[in-house]
Amino acid sequence: MIDGRPVGAEALRRATDSVTREVAAAGAAPGTGVLAPTANGIAFVAAAEACRRTGAVLVLRSAYARTSWLPAVCEVAEDPAGPVVTPRAVTTGRRFPSGTAVACFTSGSTGDPRLVMLSARSQEYQYRVTAERMGTTDTDRLCLPLPLGHAYGFSVLGMARLTGAELWVETRSDAIAVLNRLTRDGITTLDGVPGLYTALLSRLEGSPEKLRAFAALRFRGCGGEVLPPAVEEALARWDAPLHNGYGLTEAGPNVALNAPGHFHPGTVGLPLPGTEVSIEDTSGELLVRGPGVTSGYFGTTRPALRADGWLATGDQAEWVGPALRIVGRLKHRITIHGETVIPSDVEALLSHRCSVGEVVVDAVVDRRGTPRMGAVVVAAGGTDLARWRAAARDLLPPVLRPRVVVPVVELPRLGNGKLDRQAVRGLLSGRARTRVGGGDGGE
Repeated sequence: MIDGRPVGAEALRRATDSVTREVAAAGAAPGTGVLAPTANGIAFVAAAEACRRTGAVLVLRSAYARTSWLPAVCEVAEDPAGPVVTPRAVTTGRRFPSGTAVACFTSGSTGDPRLVMLSARSQEYQYRVTAERMGTTDTDRLCLPLPLGHAYGFSVLGMARLTGAELWVETRSDAIAVLNRLTRDGITTLDGVPGLYTALLSRLEGSPEKLRAFAALRFRGCGGEVLPPAVEEALARWDAPLHNGYGLTEAGPNVALNAPGHFHPGTVGLPLPGTEVSIEDTSGELLVRGPGVTSGYFGTTRPALRADGWLATGDQAEWVGPALRIVGRLKHRITIHGETVIPSDVEALLSHRCSVGEVVVDAVVDRRGTPRMGAVVVAAGGTDLARWRAAARDLLPPVLRPRVVVPVVELPRLGNGKLDRQAVRGLLSGRARTRVGGGDGGE
């Protein structure tokens, strides 16, 4: 299903056969790439299957990364009349290493995107163990309001193909459309980023029918970034807990996952069977090793793994009993007046205690060259920002109080739904250039 419209088996077969013939004619073969469509639709599914048949590498594109330097012989695009395959001139002598099945750009949420190479074996492992953890079968209907061309969405597509589950793809992440789908179409599982569940939260309040449909889901998967505790706790109070998980593109992507029968609130769950994890004593950085992990980055000599075979995730984690809790990105630590601060801790406190929809904090340098705490705030309906600042002032010590506050209708996000922290810094620095931080809570 695409936006609720059926895609018949015969229509999918014809599209796949056509795309396979055209990419093969363009030179698709092991070592060469096929650029996947950027839109969710039948063309994407057909391109993925065509690459499996020809042995070519399916390249999941990023809006933030160039593709002209890749050994991609063609690109596939979505069109109302059917998938369109356009041959490309290959300008490089490089080829993808033997065994590469998928190449996926990292999100670019914290820097330049890198192209991660994944083998067919790593992907098969990922689909199998994730489906087993979730309990996914051919009786499930999976609602996916995520891009198929990003690691999270692509993993759900692969799992549906493995298990025979019915996949209901949405072409955009729209909370109203998702709720309508849940109330009408017998959906059993939903996957989304924290931003989707934050948007759903406000629409579930005061709507018993929608809340019943949401709570009736067998699985409510969440990933992509740190889940605000306030959102997790609010949904848990309605007996609709989120099954939070953790992964990253280089890990294939899934590392740990909560699921029915394996549920540990406040964490990202237990590591998947066969995936090893370790936490460094000094930095708290999470390390990952296992059959799902990347074979390396394409087009760079930078190694993806440490010399000892571990993938350094860049995320700080801790054990909560047998389960993992992600504290935040190590590079997202900020320093204000000599104090090291973990933004996610401040964000969780502010969103939980200050009656606000979403909040992101970061360091911002004012016109005097002094680092200050800044906050970008999505105000819930009727939120009084003056009262919010007063609440933040009462809640936080002076060093952590936001001196620059930027109200927005919604947070800036990347194409995969993740928070765009570079855009957040731009909002904060733009405000700081015109104002000088002053008292305990004002701008």
